[in-house]
Amino acid sequence: MKFDWFLAMTMTIAAALTSSTACGQSTTATLSRPYQIAFNVAVPMRDGATLNATIIRPARQEGKLPVVLIMTPYGADRYHPVAAYFAQHGYVGAIVEVRGRGDSQGTFKPYVNDGDDGYDAVEWLARQPFADGRVVMRGASYTGLVQWQVAARAPPALKTIVPAAPSYYGVDSPSYHGIGNPYRTRWSALVAGTQRNTNFNEDIPYWRGLFAELGRGEIAFRDLWRAAGFARELWPEAADHPVLDAYWKAINPTPQQLAALRIPVLSITGAYDGAQAGTLEHWGAFTTANPTMAAQSRLLIGPWSHGGVTTPQRSLGGLEFGDEAALDMLALHLAWYNHVLNGSPMPPQLLGPLTHYLIGDHRWAGSPSLAPVTPRNYWLASPDSDGGAITRAGQLAAKPGQGIDTFRYDPRATAVAWHPYFGDELGSDHLVKDDFIARIDGNGLIYETSAFGRGAEIIGMPALVLKARYDVRDTDLTAVLYDVASDGTTSLLSWDALRLRYREGLERAKLLTPGKIETAKLQLGWVSWRVAPGHRLRLVVTSPGVSFLWQRNRNSGGDVAAETVADSRVATIAVQLGPNGSYLALPVRDLP
Repeated sequence: MKFDWFLAMTMTIAAALTSSTACGQSTTATLSRPYQIAFNVAVPMRDGATLNATIIRPARQEGKLPVVLIMTPYGADRYHPVAAYFAQHGYVGAIVEVRGRGDSQGTFKPYVNDGDDGYDAVEWLARQPFADGRVVMRGASYTGLVQWQVAARAPPALKTIVPAAPSYYGVDSPSYHGIGNPYRTRWSALVAGTQRNTNFNEDIPYWRGLFAELGRGEIAFRDLWRAAGFARELWPEAADHPVLDAYWKAINPTPQQLAALRIPVLSITGAYDGAQAGTLEHWGAFTTANPTMAAQSRLLIGPWSHGGVTTPQRSLGGLEFGDEAALDMLALHLAWYNHVLNGSPMPPQLLGPLTHYLIGDHRWAGSPSLAPVTPRNYWLASPDSDGGAITRAGQLAAKPGQGIDTFRYDPRATAVAWHPYFGDELGSDHLVKDDFIARIDGNGLIYETSAFGRGAEIIGMPALVLKARYDVRDTDLTAVLYDVASDGTTSLLSWDALRLRYREGLERAKLLTPGKIETAKLQLGWVSWRVAPGHRLRLVVTSPGVSFLWQRNRNSGGDVAAETVADSRVATIAVQLGPNGSYLALPVRDLP
């Protein structure tokens, strides 16, 4: 029996080899390496430490070539296919593991050493015999922000960067507009030690359970790392610096550094990218400080999630975008590098200073800026209801209403799992589910427009100006905008969240004065959406603390990171309506 099996397998393999040979494939006459690899290359730093690199070059390199550099905490092997791609398209691919990660020496401190180390890596690579003295960079998320840090130090050999989905520290990470993000502890699991801990990071039942315990107030946010099982906290500074202070400003590029840049930038984010706010913060700082280089730079916003900025999706969360949305991102990077370095034409995918995807129309469009459509004010009004539930929804009206709409937030109430950043983990239909809305009943407010008869386009960044009285010293707000079809189906368009002690800016806290009308502006994210005829828009205003995937504000006005359930206070929010009241500034235009 065993002999029959062995004989059958031998005959199968022989037949396969014969077939391959007959077709001219898989023979010594035709096979050769497509590129050459140098593994465990030591890249020297100014302080004597060495960083580990993998360098991939064309198999038969003729002459010197520019280098594409990726700096990562996630292991060089993760980006092997990317470096190999560029090695087959006229470049040298170099992957460098940041200090303290993989086989690189030193201690890993997120973002602390990456700017200076990146400068040294760029200049070292440019001096190698295989290099022509020019280096470009790419990467997303952590590897996106590293590019801004390196560019800020202006290494002479660096010619362009392509940062995708970089956070802007102190703005959207590790806290989002002042609200702690439990995910930073989970991210620490990914990069704890020197190797990538994928299974620990992706153990959803473990993390969901831990965050639920945090939401119930059994654990203080400051102690979350210990409860997660770590022997030490990777990033203690994150909880110690809740505002945009000197610690974070030392991580982000300064206006002076940005003004001195002499390289163009291709910046990339997505409509559903959790780091969109950070991406646009970097873009705004750069274009404000350096209009000359901004004119040569481009911003691309696709209909993608955080991961989609490197692997664009045709669909996401129950929404279908069409084949046009799935750009070949490596090909786009290649065309951009060729444009910058060799004077090739601008990549045809880039249609203007801003290129965005109009969801619902399945097409790309160009725009001169992030504000191509003049906003129209929709006033919060509730003439026939209190706005406190989907069955009692108020109106987004052309004229101001009158009175007051009230809701309460109790941080001891049962919380749900909802967070736009982590939508991919909440189900394949997370963008079209309305479970979150259905739970609003006195703990939030809901307002709707009338139906758009001929349809409309929303292109830009909506903003909610909320005027309200509070009976606590601090609380959190979130605003979420939806498209609602004639059959009641919802599609999430955009959102924002804010800790109200930072309503006047993220650089310092200012507690609320109970009983006083306070103004807060929630700047929702980018929207490029076609509203179909007969659809309407829905705005939900509540506390992000209705979800345990956010840090829950206990409403005491104290150190939120140190608080537990015993510190909880119920917040009553009285939203002001009327001519001097609350409104949604919406960049919308009616279709003809």
